[in-house]
Amino acid sequence: MKLAILSDLHLGDDHCSLVSMKSAGEVTLAETRFNQLCEALHQQSDRNYDYLVLLGDVLDFSIASYTDAYTAGRVFFQALARQKLFGDVIYLPGNHDYSLWQSVQHELNVVSHVSAGRPPSNKSTISGVLDARPSAGDMLTLVGIHPRQSNPRRYGGLFLDTMLEPTAPDTDRSDLERPRFAVAFPNLYLIEPDETVTLLTHGQFFEPYWTFLLDLARHTFGSDLMLNGVTAPSISDIAAINSGTSQMTSAGLGQSGTLGRLISRIQDDVEAGRVEELGGYVHHMVEYLAGLANADWLNLLAYQARPLIQHQIDRGFSGGMESLVKGRTRRVVESAAGSRLMNAYLWACAHECTEVIPSVAPSAPAPNPGRLSRLIYGHTHDARGFDDPDRLLLSGRPELEIVNTGGWLEGVRALVVTYDTERSRPWQSVEL
Repeated sequence: MKLAILSDLHLGDDHCSLVSMKSAGEVTLAETRFNQLCEALHQQSDRNYDYLVLLGDVLDFSIASYTDAYTAGRVFFQALARQKLFGDVIYLPGNHDYSLWQSVQHELNVVSHVSAGRPPSNKSTISGVLDARPSAGDMLTLVGIHPRQSNPRRYGGLFLDTMLEPTAPDTDRSDLERPRFAVAFPNLYLIEPDETVTLLTHGQFFEPYWTFLLDLARHTFGSDLMLNGVTAPSISDIAAINSGTSQMTSAGLGQSGTLGRLISRIQDDVEAGRVEELGGYVHHMVEYLAGLANADWLNLLAYQARPLIQHQIDRGFSGGMESLVKGRTRRVVESAAGSRLMNAYLWACAHECTEVIPSVAPSAPAPNPGRLSRLIYGHTHDARGFDDPDRLLLSGRPELEIVNTGGWLEGVRALVVTYDTERSRPWQSVEL
């Protein structure tokens, strides 16, 4: 099995380094950076990859409109498909493209069911399993999704596939040979030949904001909150209960018209070190909220806090994008909150393994679900490769290898991760 793994492309964002968004609405490929990506993929393999795995924040609906994001996506994926580097695409949405997961879920479980006269269903997650063991029959399984038995392409047929269709007739590949999208959320498990399990995910649930609703609900309702995980939240609990904040943030700003454009302009200023206005905006916001609550103490606090806020803004943002992301992966992994959330998530993943892996590979020896040997994720934009001398250690799991794929925004390091069972060292990464 051969995999290429990328994340955080942020297609549609003005600062995406792979696609250029012109002010007049023109969208073009950023050829220098794109060619670097293709060259890195070619260098790590002498044959095509079975799958291109995308670990979220690929289309950026938080910053860009649907029009800009999908237009940029089509430009990028058509160019990538012309390279004929991979078979199919496995897409795991993150937080900036969470609404894509909602669209896929609606297409699969609502529209198709209602069209066929069946009641709709609801899935908060679709786990993906890649089986690299020699005894594996089908390499990819989407748990709970019935594959198309009459078609050698087991999955695909989603609206996303149009982004991979060539603009001109492709005489080298038939329709069945062209790449297709398969979507899983939020996890993809890779069973390796030694029966260890690698977890691939976006990683937003390692930070407190993205699990806020679940933490609030557990604190508020206690044992009255009936969890699928019974004693602790399952992956479906984490995804479903936190869907409110995910929905609001995924497409909330990108689709908010003039407000979204203003926020984007403020982001540009912050990343360029121009932070004079930001402190004033924060002050006005707190002042307004205090007025709604009729809380004089909060109004006073806003005035007292303004110099501190300005100092923090100057200290934290004056270095531009690099200062925003540098060390973020370590802060997530080794902070008290991040370590707690990551361990809780990995616990839920280990239990999910006990359910999904035997169901998709009953004839093969079941792997030990506790042997999550490797975590590969994105989200923080702070690249950490396999050869990073400053190894990250998660409290309670010193044996877990942690790799972060960085990101493809301007000024951010990106990691191209590849996996090949025919290499003596299956896992490799190249930093760009």
